[in-house]
Formats: sequence, structure tokens, C-alpha cells
Amino acid sequence: MKQEDDFKTIRNQFVAHINNILSFAKKDYTNLNVDGKAILNLETDLAKISRKIEDLRDPVKNYNKVATKDYDSKTSVLGLANGLNQYGLSKVDSIVVGQPDFFSALVPLLKKYPIQTLKSYMHWQILNDFATTLPANYRDEHFDFYGKKLNGIQEQKPRWKKMVENTDESLGELIGQIYVENTCQKAQKRSYLKWATL
Repeated sequence: MKQEDDFKTIRNQFVAHINNILSFAKKDYTNLNVDGKAILNLETDLAKISRKIEDLRDPVKNYNKVATKDYDSKTSVLGLANGLNQYGLSKVDSIVVGQPDFFSALVPLLKKYPIQTLKSYMHWQILNDFATTLPANYRDEHFDFYGKKLNGIQEQKPRWKKMVENTDESLGELIGQIYVENTCQKAQKRSYLKWATL
């Protein structure tokens, strides 16, 4: 019973958190719908049609090659062909779908919710993803829920440290390539010269 009470508290805090984030954005987007409860309900429904974490470990279940035309006919509401065309990928004849059951169940699920809720959900996803790089009220609200309430962390990292971590996450591979080109090639050249003079 205690655990269920804890979950209820967290769900209520999550709804309040969503409402706070969307309220900040509402100042700029006056037609934005602020309804954290509807977004929680949508996320709950999405979780119900998603595979369990342990099922995602099976590479065979996650590899489902489907002809693009067949897939689009089953899930036309998602507009896969149109999306591929927009990215210049109109000649793609097949795709790999990680969770085909999810997308089959997604189509009727999307019809269950009003368009305004779906728009708010998309706004929420974008704002939540970028909250740590947005103005202080977004950052503080994001930290209050995910840092303090969910993880018990009492103090945010300094902004400079977060920016360095974000840069490293975004550019780590590219910086690594430059490092390898500059360091490893020089080291290889030195090694070759040393060998050649023996």
C-alpha cells in the first residue's frame, strides 16, 4: 500500500510539473493547451502498448523488416511514405520496425485523443527534452521534479558543467575522430620512422 501511495504522489507531482512547464510556454503560445492529466493518461496508454524492457533484449523480436508500401497501408495515419519523401528517401523499399505491435495499436490510440491533446503532448516532449538548455524557470522546474523529487538530488550542477557535458555528449564522436587523426597518425608516423632507421 505504501508503494502505491508513493506512486500516486509521484504521478500527481508529474502532472503538476507538466502543467508548470507548459504554463511557461503558454506566455509565448497562447493557444497552447495546459492539461498535464491528459498527457499523463496518454503516456500511460503508450506505456501499455509498448514492449517490456526484458523483451527489448531479444534482437530477433526487434528486427522486423517490412516493405514500405505494406507498412504504410497498415498505418497510413502515421504518413510514413510522406515522411520519407520529405527527407529525400522516396526510393526506400523496406524498413526495420522495432515494435510492430506498438505501431498497430498506436493508430487507434491516436484517434482516441483530441488533436489538441496530441499537440500539447508534442509541445511537452520538445520542452522536456530541451528544458535544461532553456531559461532558468524551465531548468529549475525540470530539476525540481527529475532531480529532487525523483532522485533526491538537492543541488543542480553549475551551468558551465552541464554545458560541457552536453557538448561532450553531442560532439564526443567528432572530437574523438579529430583526436585520432591528429594523435594516432603522428604516433604511427613516429613509430614508422623509428622502425625505418633501425
